[in-house]
Amino acid sequence: GKAGGGGKRRGKPGKK
Repeated sequence: GKAGGGGKRRGKPGKK
């Protein structure tokens, strides 16, 4: 995913 990703429903993992 993108940096700090996740999205509204958090479908995919993201970096923080």
